[in-house]
Amino acid sequence: SMATFEAEVGRRQAENDQVRRALANIDEQIVCDELTDELPDNFLEQFNQLPDRPLEHVLHFLSAHQVTQMRRVSHKFNNVCLIYAAC
Repeated sequence: SMATFEAEVGRRQAENDQVRRALANIDEQIVCDELTDELPDNFLEQFNQLPDRPLEHVLHFLSAHQVTQMRRVSHKFNNVCLIYAAC
């Protein structure tokens, strides 16, 4: 139904907004592919709160080696990468 579709669009938009906010924090700190400062104290916490779906989408653009490296970020990333690799 249209209401279900609109609810799904709203949910996905909220996920996208959450990803944008999390990435914006580190985007400002990257100059010439290098971090200019330490990551914020809550950096890992912010990424662990991201929904799985956007993370799975990002994995599509990474090489197998990069996916392996992503597994080291956190337990959540490890689980998402393992599920992604199984698909």
